[in-house]
Amino acid sequence: MGKELFIQHSHESSIRSIGLKNSDYNSIDIGINLNDFKFLSLFLNKLSKYPYLFAIDSSLIIEAFKSNLKKNNINYREANNRNNWIIINVFSYEQLRVVVEYTIQSVNLGSNTFIFIGENFGESTLIPITHLFKPTEFTNIDYSNVNSIIDVSEVGISIHTKDTSINSPMKIRNYIPDGYTIDSSNSDFN
Repeated sequence: MGKELFIQHSHESSIRSIGLKNSDYNSIDIGINLNDFKFLSLFLNKLSKYPYLFAIDSSLIIEAFKSNLKKNNINYREANNRNNWIIINVFSYEQLRVVVEYTIQSVNLGSNTFIFIGENFGESTLIPITHLFKPTEFTNIDYSNVNSIIDVSEVGISIHTKDTSINSPMKIRNYIPDGYTIDSSNSDFN
């Protein structure tokens, strides 16, 4: 028996937490304790929606991570505004493993990470504005170019998507990596 997870429609609070107002998106949560990078790496690789654009809260970014990005030829851009973020382009599974390993360390320390899937949007539009008691805001995004936003936290991921291949718990389960068990009694499969 593998590590257990559940797949459910997102609670309204999850949708509101990123200020998503576009009703074209379906929102699904995968509940799993993300204490290693394997699940997220394998899940994203199985989705095969490259390139992925990661927006990682850079308040905990260390120079060793940036050095590792350079060593692995992973393009990134730092945003130095009142909310510090790093935007990382991921084009392969090898790059994905490097970025996800740091992502998991970062979210387990309380930082935010968002993964974007889509086309023709500038990196600077992906920089969110975060508030302590208000939803995260993506003020410059043209949502018509964003197919999916994945919000990564220490207790799993929330997928907000227009992509019909992953827009329900039933469809998402086809992308769960081998070695993970779905708790059907706590999942939304009806």
